[in-house]
Amino acid sequence: MKLLDLFLKNKTQEVKDYETLLALSGNPDTPLELINSLRIQQGLSVLVDRDRFPKGTRILSKHETNKLFPKEPYLLEIKLKDTDSVPEVWYKGERLDESPKGLVDVSYHWKTDGFTNDDRGANDITIQYFSSFNDKYPDMKTIGHKRDM
Repeated sequence: MKLLDLFLKNKTQEVKDYETLLALSGNPDTPLELINSLRIQQGLSVLVDRDRFPKGTRILSKHETNKLFPKEPYLLEIKLKDTDSVPEVWYKGERLDESPKGLVDVSYHWKTDGFTNDDRGANDITIQYFSSFNDKYPDMKTIGHKRDM
């Protein structure tokens, strides 16, 4: 099985920690550039046969790779464990629902502007939270974005 076939097969499966694991086939024609592209640019973990690399080649760990090529955080992430749970809310990489912060309200609405190839749609984001409960006078913060069609 070729590397690209393994990539496509594993990409559709849910893997622990949401990572896709790739394995190299014994095919020496698989270019190392493709492997590095998948590993570094796409942020995928890759299982490799170290004998394929020239002697003296240093293979970076995932931690080292993340330090060299940090990923831009998503603008907004909302995660629910189930329908009865409090949502985990991340805004620009910062978690807003954990102590000492206190999440109050999260609202996200997106609507298509038509089914065109360049559909940007309209969105409305509102997040209200307390930055800290340690202050004498708690101050509720509001983050809002609105884009009309």
